[in-house]
Amino acid sequence: MGVTIVTFIISLIAWGRADFSTSAYSLVETVAWAPSVGINYILGVDGISYPLVLLTTLISPLAMAASWHVSDRTNIHFALLLIIESALLGVFLALDLFLFFVFWEIVLVPMYFLIGIWGGPRREYASIKFFIYTHFAGLFVLLAIIALYFNVEPRTFSMATIAQYGPSLPVNTQIIIFGALLFGFAVKLPVWPFHTWLPDAHVEAPTAGSIHLASLMLKMGGYGLIRIGLVMVPDGARAWIPVMLILGGVSAFYAAFAAMSQRDLKKLIAYSSVSHMGLALLGIAAFNIIGIQGAIYEMVAHGIITGHLFFIAGVIHHKTGTRIIEDLTGFGKKTPLLMASIGIAFLASMGLPGLAGFVAEFLIFLGVFAAFKFVAIIVVFSIIFTAGYFMWTMQRLGFREPAKTLPKHIDDLEFWPELVPFAILILLTIVFGIYPSPLLDMMEASVANVVAVLGG
Repeated sequence: MGVTIVTFIISLIAWGRADFSTSAYSLVETVAWAPSVGINYILGVDGISYPLVLLTTLISPLAMAASWHVSDRTNIHFALLLIIESALLGVFLALDLFLFFVFWEIVLVPMYFLIGIWGGPRREYASIKFFIYTHFAGLFVLLAIIALYFNVEPRTFSMATIAQYGPSLPVNTQIIIFGALLFGFAVKLPVWPFHTWLPDAHVEAPTAGSIHLASLMLKMGGYGLIRIGLVMVPDGARAWIPVMLILGGVSAFYAAFAAMSQRDLKKLIAYSSVSHMGLALLGIAAFNIIGIQGAIYEMVAHGIITGHLFFIAGVIHHKTGTRIIEDLTGFGKKTPLLMASIGIAFLASMGLPGLAGFVAEFLIFLGVFAAFKFVAIIVVFSIIFTAGYFMWTMQRLGFREPAKTLPKHIDDLEFWPELVPFAILILLTIVFGIYPSPLLDMMEASVANVVAVLGG
């Protein structure tokens, strides 16, 4: 916990030292690694990566708090959480494609062990499915990286250099490369029909694993699509716009319908993540400043809100021994503080004005409407179904008579390690819902540069 708090403080200090007024990378650190083959250890930040760096350093101590009651092999459990944070920061900070891929793969290993050792009854199945799906998708990302490496002279893995020469590659080459990137990142995001690993992983993962998975690891897909796909092969990306619109739109509706039919609270939240990441993909496909800013804001807002939701699911399971919604009927009447937290998190995920989710979705639909009016008009109705499954679940949890299966007495939120983390997440949800300017200003120059590369 101390390490993650210090890391968060350092990220705030670095925020003050970085220059986000331009699209140039800040705080760049370069160390020669294998220069003969164009591999270097290069780290840096810009307005696209730094919101996700802040999100990572913020969520990590909260994931530690969610693991406070873990008693089995505690040292290994917390060590794996620290490795996940390190690898995630590496993904968002790396400015060398080889280094990016190394960190990308490292993230998978500790999460596999978290699910496989501390997960639920079907943990072996879920952990193997998670690893195979995401590792297989990573191979397509690797092939795309190799293709970029061999199509640039001099051969290098430097993101900045490839971003200069990549857009001049033949259009057919760009289309193939972006197709590989889109598949790899879509599985990680994930969007329909590549999403099936996610509900299983979430249901079986321990609470901290679900928080890291939903709040941070899914964002690797959206970040990679912007950082590598749009910037390095823009003409290829343009050719795949119809596919991105279909995947994003279907995900928004399909996952919302799937969420309605779930009995397990964790699985419902997992499908809501698929629906929201579908909206993020639509924002990226808009190819304009507002849409891409909305997609990045959605990643941050979703990270805060869904991290809160999975934390809540873990607390409920710890207190009652179940996550089945029917067995939790009337649960909120016994735990008013926890029910208040559930209500705020549900409303935020629904996109209620004044909360972070609304800002993200508003920007996405604004950007998509500017580029593809018909798509925006259709997909905006997915919000109705999102509201439907969240309100129905909230009504069952908080406004019915308590089920006979519930314990007679259930402890409400502990001050630590439940009430304090929940209060932090609620405060951030409100602050980013009312005052989005700091994040939007941070992104503006870098996103404008991406749109310029795309020819927007």
